[in-house]
Amino acid sequence: MKKRFFKNKPKTYHFPLKRGGFLWILVFVLLGVHVLFAVDNSSTGVKIALLEEEIHKLEEENENLSKNLLSTSSLTKINERAEGLGFLKIEKAIYLQAGQVQAKAN
Repeated sequence: MKKRFFKNKPKTYHFPLKRGGFLWILVFVLLGVHVLFAVDNSSTGVKIALLEEEIHKLEEENENLSKNLLSTSSLTKINERAEGLGFLKIEKAIYLQAGQVQAKAN
């Protein structure tokens, strides 16, 4: 029997995944990241829509309050309210002039 001698080959590390395996893992990771960004963008869109709706409601309320303020501060409303509280309308106004004695103490 002949003895065969084999040359010692340098040990190489064999990674269990080949190039195709790395490619598939990379594809799945990138798809997962894409899905996460899509979900984040859609939730941000919903938040924006809710804030726009709230802005619209506040603008309507502001407009109603402005109209209410204008109607309650109108001169006719103030006159009606003054009459209701017992104030009288001045028929003759007396104007005071500077330099004249207005009242004297005894």
